[in-house]
Order: sequence, then structure tokens, then C-alpha cells
Amino acid sequence: MNKKEVFGAVISYRNEGIIHIHYTSESINLQEAQNIIGAVREGSPWDLSPILVSADPFSEHDDEAQKYLAGPDVMKYCTGVAVITPNLAQRLATNFFIKFKKPSKPTKFFNTEKEALKWLKKFETVNKTSNVA
Repeated sequence: MNKKEVFGAVISYRNEGIIHIHYTSESINLQEAQNIIGAVREGSPWDLSPILVSADPFSEHDDEAQKYLAGPDVMKYCTGVAVITPNLAQRLATNFFIKFKKPSKPTKFFNTEKEALKWLKKFETVNKTSNVA
């Protein structure tokens, strides 16, 4: 597993072809969300992959960051999104995100990482193609 840290998140590229984004900042705004996704894309060995999302207990995203994360600029790089929601507040926030921001790729929340990974393994991972001239 390859790992990198950026402001607001720790990004892991898991051996099974899944990107794990763990949000560490208490509040993520649009610019921070864009920087995190930019870092994810820059380091990713895949063009498309499932995404596992987790967060510190009090982490949240503002409305603009949520719109961006559910929008086409992010969704075009993933095949499915699993969010680990170990507490009620995170489950409520994730449920709101799914119902009102309407991500275009399958998005579901789980109580444990084990459950989330089991669900994500059914989604495709596509390696980056080399553009050698």
C-alpha cells in the first residue's frame, strides 16, 4: 500500500486497487477538497477505481465541497464510493450527501471498513494507460 499526506487528508493506494481517502481536517472547503482530489489523481496508478472514504469523528465538508465531490469532475475517476460511518452524526451527514448531492456513481455507507471493502471489491479498477510516443 502506497500512502501520502496532504492538508486535510491521508491518501492510500491499496494493493487491491482501491483508493482510501481519510479526511483529517475538521472542516473541508471547496479549495481544500479540490487540492485533495488533485493529489489523489496525481498519485493514482489507476484511471478509474473504487474509493473508500473515512474521516476523523468531527470532520465535515461545506456545501460547495460536497457539490464538487459529488460532481462530474470527481465522479469520472471512480467506479463506486463506500463511506465508513462509525457514528450517528457521520451516518446522517453521509445520508444527506447521498440523497441531496446525488453522486452519479454508486455510493453507500457502512459501519466498518471490512463491510465497505467487501462491497467495493465488486467495482472495476482500470490501470492508467501509458502515452508513450
